[in-house]
Amino acid sequence: MATKTIPLELVPQGWYMSWFMATQAAFDICVTLYDDTTTYVGDKCRQSTAFGVLDEGFSQVSGSNMNLVVDISSSDDILVVNHPVVVPNVKGLAVAQGYVFAFEDSDDQDFNDLYCTIMAWKSVG
Repeated sequence: MATKTIPLELVPQGWYMSWFMATQAAFDICVTLYDDTTTYVGDKCRQSTAFGVLDEGFSQVSGSNMNLVVDISSSDDILVVNHPVVVPNVKGLAVAQGYVFAFEDSDDQDFNDLYCTIMAWKSVG
């Protein structure tokens, strides 16, 4: 069984978070997204070689220490490509920030097994 825990330091308390997760994998992939007060995605699992949505949503971030946990019981290792994203306003200050992830659960190196975006905005409306 392989588990990967990724701290999400670009998703601060009080900001407004949006997430989208999709899988295309022969193995069952389970995802948890949580901070120290709230679980936003709780051990949500999907297994299908057809590309499809695992979870999506929007919430104000309640706590601190946001983490993304990926469990793949049939994998020996989980590889991940992590691309941090910062969106500045015209003054250069971050108004949105987050991550784009691509996960690999085997050795074919296609990185399409789990795709995940997690973005946070400083304000809403």
